[in-house]
Amino acid sequence: MAPTFYHHFPVPMDDKWGKARVGGVLLLLLLVMALGVALIIIVNSKACKDGLEVQKEGQNATHLKRQLTQAQEGFWEAQAQADACNHTVVNLTASLEVEKAQGQKKQALVEELEEEIKKLNQKLQEKMAEVEQLRKEKEARGNSHTSSSSTTLSPSVAAGLLQLLGLIMAVLL
Repeated sequence: MAPTFYHHFPVPMDDKWGKARVGGVLLLLLLVMALGVALIIIVNSKACKDGLEVQKEGQNATHLKRQLTQAQEGFWEAQAQADACNHTVVNLTASLEVEKAQGQKKQALVEELEEEIKKLNQKLQEKMAEVEQLRKEKEARGNSHTSSSSTTLSPSVAAGLLQLLGLIMAVLL
């Protein structure tokens, strides 16, 4: 028998692994595409859309709750200010009533004093007329001390004048 030659031609290793690599890349690409299609189908599914809608509604509800809380805080602040203003109005109204009462009392006192002044003026005029009459009587009698007696006032006239002067001073002070 003749010797057989079992000789294999050298096959480059890069080529063997290169074909396997291309196949792996193709397989990986096919897998990525299949997963992408599955993801697109899942994303466009009704359940996913419903989930997004629920999430948006939840965010809207949270936002509305936050706005409601802010509005309530603003209302409470305004209510507190209104209460303070009402309290101030009540205090000012009470003070005004007290001032009105005091003003009415003062007005009544002024009217009373004016009436008293009128009475005293009347008395003064009466006393002055009395003095004038007494002076005329003395002149008619021909008294030699007319000049000295005309300058003196009777005690009742002097008392009336002093009362009038005291009342006027009390009113002015």
